[in-house]
Amino acid sequence: MDITNRRNVVEPFMDRVREQPAATALVFDNLVVSYGQMNDHVNRIAQVLLDQLGVAMGDRVAYLLPNCPEIIELYYAVQKIGAVAVPLNYKLIAREVAYLVRASGARVLVFDAAFADAVSEAVLEMPAEVRLASVRGAVSGALDLEAACAQAQPIEPELFCDAYALSRIQYTGGSTGLPKGAARTHKADLVELASVAQSNGMAEHPGSVVLVQCPLEHHGGHSWFTSALATGAQVVICEAFDAERILGDIERFKVTHMILLPPTTYVRLLRCPTIDQFDLSSVKLVQSAAGATTRAMIEAVYERFPNAVLNYGWGQSESGTGTSLEITRQMLRDDSPLLESVGRPMPYATMKIVDDEGRELPCGQVGEALIKTEAAMEGYYGQPDLTRAAFTADGWLRTGDMMERDAEGYFYVRSRKKDMIKSGGENVFVAEVEAVLRADPDIDDCLVFSTSDPVMGEAVAAVVQPRPGATITATHVQNHCKRSIASYKKPRYVVFMDDMGRDDAGKVRKDAIVAYFDAHKEQAAPKFHEKICDDPEIYLIQVPFSGGTPIDYTNVYYVRTPERCLLIDSGTSHEASYEVLRLALDELGADMAKTDIFLTHFHIDHLGLAASVAHPDSTVYLSAADEALFSMRGEDFYRGTVKSRLREEGFAEAEIDLLEVTDGKLIPRSKWPVPATFTNLADGDELRCGAYRFQVVATPGHTPGHQCLYLPDQRIMFFGDHVLPNSSPNIAPFKGAPDPLGDYLRSLQKVAALPVRMACMAHGRVDAHAQAEKMPARIEWLIVHHQKRLDEICGVLQEHPGMSGTEIAKSIHWNIPYDSWEEIPIIQRWIIAGETAAHLDHLACEGRVCAEPVDGINRYRIADAG
Repeated sequence: MDITNRRNVVEPFMDRVREQPAATALVFDNLVVSYGQMNDHVNRIAQVLLDQLGVAMGDRVAYLLPNCPEIIELYYAVQKIGAVAVPLNYKLIAREVAYLVRASGARVLVFDAAFADAVSEAVLEMPAEVRLASVRGAVSGALDLEAACAQAQPIEPELFCDAYALSRIQYTGGSTGLPKGAARTHKADLVELASVAQSNGMAEHPGSVVLVQCPLEHHGGHSWFTSALATGAQVVICEAFDAERILGDIERFKVTHMILLPPTTYVRLLRCPTIDQFDLSSVKLVQSAAGATTRAMIEAVYERFPNAVLNYGWGQSESGTGTSLEITRQMLRDDSPLLESVGRPMPYATMKIVDDEGRELPCGQVGEALIKTEAAMEGYYGQPDLTRAAFTADGWLRTGDMMERDAEGYFYVRSRKKDMIKSGGENVFVAEVEAVLRADPDIDDCLVFSTSDPVMGEAVAAVVQPRPGATITATHVQNHCKRSIASYKKPRYVVFMDDMGRDDAGKVRKDAIVAYFDAHKEQAAPKFHEKICDDPEIYLIQVPFSGGTPIDYTNVYYVRTPERCLLIDSGTSHEASYEVLRLALDELGADMAKTDIFLTHFHIDHLGLAASVAHPDSTVYLSAADEALFSMRGEDFYRGTVKSRLREEGFAEAEIDLLEVTDGKLIPRSKWPVPATFTNLADGDELRCGAYRFQVVATPGHTPGHQCLYLPDQRIMFFGDHVLPNSSPNIAPFKGAPDPLGDYLRSLQKVAALPVRMACMAHGRVDAHAQAEKMPARIEWLIVHHQKRLDEICGVLQEHPGMSGTEIAKSIHWNIPYDSWEEIPIIQRWIIAGETAAHLDHLACEGRVCAEPVDGINRYRIADAG
């Protein structure tokens, strides 16, 4: 029998009651209810509604209930007597409950006793004639529905029969603006449940076991429980998400069909550490929805549910039905483009794509999706203007979703119409960006929208909810996006939020999240450059470093004059670093043909991007000593000599292997261009930049050829890594430099003699004037710091002669937050061991210690010890 021709949405359920009264209808915790028992309780509730609460045909009955058998039984009772169901989200606050009761004109509010406090507050804003009834507990001032039903008779009421009368007002969540109530008729819901049952296969498999975790008050919940009970299935109700409980129910009841909402809930289920302990082989169909299903999630579903297919689709409370697609394992193997589709229209529905003038668009073009189906709502309850705007003159429902259709009739969601972002002249579809973000395993949820931007006009913004325990940055998020979508589509602004508050229906309060974003927007804004001086014009560009090191960013300085410009250092050869430097130079309008580059030293976080931004007419300056080291870079020299020295100092071979792996991940040197030639400047040489005359100051130590750049007239010093505000620059041994620490200490005395009004350092927070005032004290601290370290090493050797360099490094104090050597990141272990070796070399040059090789490892002792 074609159930779409029935006149009341409850009739398919009643057919099953007559056919299989003893079959299990509902399972909830340890409660098992047969179809016959359930129908008896539905009839008792109907009698109470009629006789004790005064409900008549057409009256609205609102209910505020969590997932439980009563929510389904109350719904069917309301339908039998011709009243109108008004399901409310049980997570609503009192003011919202009162608003929806008023907006729907509800005569009765049925609520769970657990929500008594919220209801008592809501009553103050509700019409006085609204009657109250509680379930699962007695509440003062409300009818105890359970007690009343116990006294009522399970008499079948006269069935209301009008297919075009209202059956339900489904409020759409109200994530933006006021909630809208989709007014749905019996006919619409009958067509919908028939469409859903055919699409998910329940119609073909009577006696299915259907697990529903999504909220039953939500439109998707109604779709699934009405479809399941119409086909004689057993419905397993989950009150709330509990991964192990759900997995246990699947095994215990041999679940065949399941739906969890929001779709990201599947990720939580699949992460359950004990999932391997459950038999999930009974599952034939896993239902997901558009907007949050990722390839990784699909693969995990197929791995954990060996006999299941994944059904994927799109739909709305307004449209009733929608689209559906069975994603197969073959699609995954073929990397089919259909993995991005939401499928074809479900039974009883037709769809098309139109432009802003309502003209139908050809395949491959993005426009608004329209749907025509008898499953669609009648309109928005009590909102005639919105209803008129929702439908075309010839009866098509405007979905508000931007889609495109391919030649085979498959549809692809691109964005909500109102959520298309025009950024920098390019169209960015929110849904596409959100889908990419959700594919990151460290991101649990996100919301993407537009925000104003001084550069782009309109920019992509994202609020991201990280996976618990994950530590991610805005750069991480942006780099992840750039791997899957064009760079202009990535979020320019990223704000993190521990919990976006997405409810069980998959809804968020967008206005609240946008307000949170607005409060944090300034911190999230991309700050690619900052002007720090007018004479000359100097701009600070903080270029991020790659992860895994103690360095956050390199401070790059751009000096602008009308005649020629100068870039001081460039940042590391890393994609995120390049993007920031490029954008900053673009925003500054830098003409690189008129810009030279001064590199303070050859380390990759200073030299790495020089060739990437240089013009053929740019001169790239680097000291001769550092050019020699850079030209011999690579495994055979620079890193090779470092590792050779570390071995001599007793650095474990396993740690050297780890250093190689980590270093390779941090800086992919071979993939980035390097300057073909350098121009060498020596100590005291002059570098002209427009009317300004810079003086080169040789400051060996951090590297053998490290140089600072000084503007004597303006008393501005660019320190590079020679002096840093919050850390001591690393001093490491270099081949051909017998005493790098001695070189460094002498260089400190050299710069201390130069008057400085602005101190521009290469790492750390920049406050150039304040840091210049503190420079004498800072230099003195560094000298004392190294002297204390030298004395500490001597003290260790006095007590423990014969230690290796690495053993000494482990024995002295380092100002880092780790309790053991093994906890220290490998890069920092390398820095510590190298710095210890440099201090030992200095002590050897002073004649205070001596080294004796033993089995290839240097063993140190105090020289005077004989």
